[in-house]
Amino acid sequence: MLTGRPSRVRVGVSLLLSLGAAAPVDASRVWVNGVQFEIRSAVLAGDPVALARKLDGRWGARQGGTSEQSSRQILGRQRGPFHETLTLLPGPRAGSSRLLVAVQDLRAPPLGIPAAPVPLPAAARLVNVVQFDASANSAAVFTIDAPGTPDGALRQLWRAAAARGWQAAATPPPTAQPGAAIWARRGNRELTIVALPVAGRARLVVLVGGDGKGVGR
Repeated sequence: MLTGRPSRVRVGVSLLLSLGAAAPVDASRVWVNGVQFEIRSAVLAGDPVALARKLDGRWGARQGGTSEQSSRQILGRQRGPFHETLTLLPGPRAGSSRLLVAVQDLRAPPLGIPAAPVPLPAAARLVNVVQFDASANSAAVFTIDAPGTPDGALRQLWRAAAARGWQAAATPPPTAQPGAAIWARRGNRELTIVALPVAGRARLVVLVGGDGKGVGR
């Protein structure tokens, strides 16, 4: 969480609160594929479609491809050097919405994209990387697309992790269905690997904790 509101980013918090925020507006900073974003989030009263109608043209413009039948409503705007995206999703309670505002300062130089904490399986590719600070040991989430079944891709990635010195803290049983996970540690760092089926391939989500802190702690 950020300590105070960054002076270089203004995202219309008063406008969001006027729509009926059910909790304080939270602030954080992430790097997605090396690009820094300031994030604001809040829970608002009202469903995503109704709120998107109120904000369309008042905050920004509804993005192409976003229909009123979609549960995810996206608006965007360009404000000087800032590119801002507002996303509305179904909230934690009936009749509520979870709001996310992501602000990119186009003047900020990107970070280098970190390598995955373990070698990727053959023919696998890194889809994206989300870092939670700018340090070399940042907590991060790596999303990997791999051929084959989730179980097979999970076993391949785990063999590579074990060869790098990661030690299993817990493993799923041999009969686990796709979607199983492996938890591991190496020194003061933590590793979680989750495998899921996506369009006939495997999607591996690898969470690595920075300096003994799990992602999101």
